[in-house]
Amino acid sequence: MYAPAWRADPDAPPLSASLPKRTKAFRKKECRPFFAGLLPEQTQREVVARALGVSPIAPCATSVTR
Repeated sequence: MYAPAWRADPDAPPLSASLPKRTKAFRKKECRPFFAGLLPEQTQREVVARALGVSPIAPCATSVTR
């Protein structure tokens, strides 16, 4: 969900065409593809995931067992 000030600002763009400015919260299936697309691929994703303690396969999961 966008902050009220961001939604009200006509010069503030949406994050993407798939995530338009609106008051309703986005469902996981709406926003996960956008944010997953920002992540690095393969080996670099594994390195980042390991450093952050998250799964490289399920990056939206909160943590993995170490």
